[in-house]
Parts: sequence; structure tokens; C-alpha cells
Amino acid sequence: MRRQSIMNLSSTRSCHWQHAVFVILLAALFALVAPAVTMAQSGKMVDLRGVWTTKYATPTEAGRLVRESRYEITRQDGELFWGVDVWHPIDPKTGKPLPEWIRNPFVGSLGMAGDRGLLATQGVQFAFRLKGPDEMELEMASFKKLGGLAPTAFYAVMKRGAVGTVSQTKWPDLSGSWRGQCLVAQPGELRPSSVRLDLVRQDGELLWMDDVWSPSGPLTAKTDPKALLRERMMGSLNPAGTGGVLTKEGVRVGFRLLAQDRMEVEFIRMAGEDEKPTAFYAVLRKGGDEPVAPVSKGIDFVGTWTGSYRYGLPDRPVDATSSLVITRQEGNAIWADDVWTQPGERGAAPVHHSDPMRGSLSPDQTHGALAKQGACFTFRVLDADHLEFAFTGIDSNPAAFFGVFTRKR
Repeated sequence: MRRQSIMNLSSTRSCHWQHAVFVILLAALFALVAPAVTMAQSGKMVDLRGVWTTKYATPTEAGRLVRESRYEITRQDGELFWGVDVWHPIDPKTGKPLPEWIRNPFVGSLGMAGDRGLLATQGVQFAFRLKGPDEMELEMASFKKLGGLAPTAFYAVMKRGAVGTVSQTKWPDLSGSWRGQCLVAQPGELRPSSVRLDLVRQDGELLWMDDVWSPSGPLTAKTDPKALLRERMMGSLNPAGTGGVLTKEGVRVGFRLLAQDRMEVEFIRMAGEDEKPTAFYAVLRKGGDEPVAPVSKGIDFVGTWTGSYRYGLPDRPVDATSSLVITRQEGNAIWADDVWTQPGERGAAPVHHSDPMRGSLSPDQTHGALAKQGACFTFRVLDADHLEFAFTGIDSNPAAFFGVFTRKR
């Protein structure tokens, strides 16, 4: 994916010998990808146990809210960890924190290299990057109303044994209307659509934007105003000011700034009435309308991909194997089934699932995302037969874990 004439017998023999060695080494390398990942997961990981505290700003319907919260990691087993997210609910009348504390249990996992990870509670996804043994940068995205707060997203710096804060920086100005065309995988079809994000308010790193779209198709001058939906999203730029995250009910939009007037968005829908769960990518232009980029011919991902990994239940770790069966690919759009087994409770038999998922590769085909009701996979393409993935489930049984899918040949 990503020949030479031989003129005499001695060079031919040398070429054959070198080619054989290369093939053997290549086969050994591919055979070791999944075991190496398993060893990385089960090997020594950084100890995260302790109390991590932060003071941060988050956007709310009333404006900027500064508050403190802490994450108590009480147990760790290799890459897996368990703990409690401790934070103040909000008084809906005043928009200010109430004195009592909410304690939400979470499960989480470190990634393959041990330098980043995920954790999840019901309705919330957290991603973090370790900046040192006692410091991490956290991204929080909530997908439903919790503790008096509408869906929102923010970044925070957490410290163990101290209170972390995000350093002040000069934030890029995102004012204006950002627009682009996209293709969205839906049940049985690939649907043309549009992304339009209108900045309503910016307060430093904090963002309030309207997601303006229509379930009937792309936005044009002929779009019926009655078919237009305008849905408020709230979120934040990341501490580096190079991208950020926005959320609304059931939806996460991550973005990366390409230039002052262009951004690439990753749109993941895990719930919704007007559109089924899906994921897609688009490039947006400020003050313009970016067309869908031509798709270069790359890897055909159709097939059965299988992975073994570990994840945490509230009371124990679980060894699991599941399959991602990619049934259709059209350009960068992907349709798949998540085939997995749910452990039985209290001695009951395990339950087998096959959940439809829809999603897309990124424009450069180096990574991608798939979504179903209440959960999503994001993945990185290692080669034609290996995908490194991260899974987050935010429904009644939250889950967060990493693994590698290997294509069956």
C-alpha cells in the first residue's frame, strides 16, 4: 500500500535471499502487533491512584462559571482504574454552585503507551493526557443535562497533591459563520448534508455556537426555513489554542484549526431523533462554504476485524474479545456491526449483541470514528490490517477502554 531487474545469477541469488528475509521479518512484525499491544496493556503502567484537583472555567447557559472539582482514583489494575468524580451541582435559579457535592463513580483506562487515557460516567466522556507524574490535561464532554448544567465541554489541568489551573494565553477569534459540506452515513444510504457553526459568544477560551442544519439535506438558498434546526452547543478551545470541543445533547464536535479561516471537524452523534447515530468529518470555512474534498483511493476496510482487550466493570476487570464487522464502505463512509458479548449478571448466561454502527474515515484516511446509540469508537489506522481503537460508552453502563483490531484474512 503505503521491482528491479536482475542481470546476473549471483545478484539474483542475493536478491532472493534478501527478499525471503524481508518477508519473514515483515510477517513476524505483523504477527507481533497485537501481542505487543497486549503486553503494553498488561505491563507496568503509571500509578494514577490519589486525589487529582482542578480549578477551571466552563460555559453555561448563563455565562462563564469558574469552579473546582476533584477526581479520586481509588483502585488500579494495570491499565484499568476506578474512582469517583466529585463536583458541585448548579442552582438553576442563580447559576451558581450549590454547597453539596455530587459523587459519580467512573471506570477508565490508560492507552497503549500509558501517556493518555479515557474515563466515563453516565452521560459524560473524559479524555486526558499526562504531562508529568502528577499533572494531566483533561477534556470533559457531557451529552445530557447533569446537576443543573446543560450539555457542555471544557478543558482543565489537574494536579495530584495540588490544584491545577489552565494558564492564560491569547485565544484565536472564532467569530463568524463556519460552513462546509459533508457526506453522512445513515441506515442504508449515504446522505449529502451540511455543517454550519455560528459563533454566538466567545469569552476567552469558552465558546457558545449554534449548530444550524437540516435533516432534509444540505443548506442552500432554497432550504425551507421551517426545516432549519438551530441547536446551541457549548464548549472550549484547548489550552494550546489549536482546536477544541463542543457538545449538545448526544453529540460531540471536536475541531482542529487549519488556518485562521478554516477548521476540520469530527462530528460524533451517539443519540438523536432527527438523525441516527453516526460520525463524519468536514472542513469548514469562515464566511464561506467549503465543498466536500475529493476522496483519494485508499484502503478497503470491508471485512471482519477482531480484538482482545480488557475493560472495567464497577466491581472487576473483564477480559473480552469482540469483532467489528465492516459491511460497506463508500468513499470514506463506513457501515459496520459491533459484535460483542455482555457478561451475565448474578450467574446469568452472557448476552450476545450485534449493534449497527455508522461512521467515517478522516479526510486523510489516517484515523476515523464510528457511533451507535450511547457509544462510539475512535480509531487510528496502523496499517491495512490493524486499527488501534478507543471505545467510550456513556449509557447506563459506562465504559472506556483501548485495544487493537486485527483484520481476519
